[in-house]
Amino acid sequence: MDAPVYAIVKEKNVEVLRQNIKILEKIGSGAYGQVYKGSVLQLNRNQGWTTVAIKTIKDVENAAEAKGLLDELKVMLELSPHPNVILHRDLAARNILVAEDKTCKISDFGFAKDVIESHQYERKTQGRLPVRWMSPEALYDNRYSTQSDVWAYGVLVWEIVTLGSSPYPGMSAKQVMEAVTEGYRMPQPPHCSQDMYNIMLSCWEDNPSSRPLFKAITVSLNDLLSRDYEVLTLGKFEEKLYEDIDQFRLDEKC
Repeated sequence: MDAPVYAIVKEKNVEVLRQNIKILEKIGSGAYGQVYKGSVLQLNRNQGWTTVAIKTIKDVENAAEAKGLLDELKVMLELSPHPNVILHRDLAARNILVAEDKTCKISDFGFAKDVIESHQYERKTQGRLPVRWMSPEALYDNRYSTQSDVWAYGVLVWEIVTLGSSPYPGMSAKQVMEAVTEGYRMPQPPHCSQDMYNIMLSCWEDNPSSRPLFKAITVSLNDLLSRDYEVLTLGKFEEKLYEDIDQFRLDEKC
């Protein structure tokens, strides 16, 4: 285990004894790990059992994967009190957890980076990437910023609108990269209102500085949802136009 990360974990007092953990059924999996539903005894000073999601790595002997999981934990531990900007870099519907009270929470900070002053990050290493959610500058220049997260958020909205369909249906990862760079944007779903689609398009502006800030997106969505008209007309939803997300690898590499 990486020593600095271990020190942070102990300092945050989040270590859990193995005998206090119950692993139940598997609820999801990805390229590197699996997620299980489980219970933890006396979590956060609670006396009983608390239902939790437990993330594991597939290859426990792979040092890089183990470090990746610890790095993700490190980012999550720092989120609440942290004054800096967190670049998620993998904002997608698959990484959104929905609580019982319908509160949505962002998960899977495996790609996240802590950015202090520049609000920008340049990727130096190679690896499998979520191509369908990446902005042009991230795809070709390895440049990430909060505005590249905004681009990914626009794709996430498209996923929600199309009931979990795969972005850029019928296109390979290579085709997506070429099309996005040439200015292609996914068309308006027939059952989606123009106002909602305009929010997506604003997130997909080619120039990162032309994309709205998340605060502005929140204002636009609140205004849109407060109106007395249908944002989505599900009776017009044409399932045949879209492909299920499981038909594509989530971490395609070109």
